[in-house]
Amino acid sequence: MLERFMKKQSLYEILEVSVEASQEEIKLSYWRLSKLHHPDKTGGDDTKMKELSHAYQILGNEENRKRYDDTGSEDTRDPFEDRYNSTIIPMFLKIVSELDNEYTNPIDKMLGMLERQENELRSMLVELISQKTVIEKRIPRIKRGDLLM
Repeated sequence: MLERFMKKQSLYEILEVSVEASQEEIKLSYWRLSKLHHPDKTGGDDTKMKELSHAYQILGNEENRKRYDDTGSEDTRDPFEDRYNSTIIPMFLKIVSELDNEYTNPIDKMLGMLERQENELRSMLVELISQKTVIEKRIPRIKRGDLLM
């Protein structure tokens, strides 16, 4: 038992299959070994059966097997599931609730923005009209060659 902790067996070794084994070969090996080590059977080993079940849970599922082959992770959960549930979703909900508190209606917010832009454009138009008047007064002086001041 101590050797098991010192040198961890790969899941492929537990199921006695090669890394290149097909899903069908993994399944057959699991069933063969589980019959041999089932705790209800004479000479069966509960610990060995748990190891077999765990190995098959990982290697018997193509996604979990790929994750195990790529990272060595024996975790069957989606690695991003906890991150989404614990950080991103609450953050999104907080932002949405703040928006709801600050702006009760997005259309009202949009209208307010448009009104501010309209007022800015009106003031710019008034300034341009006043500059146009000044320029129009200077045009005859420019044609005569007078200074612009």
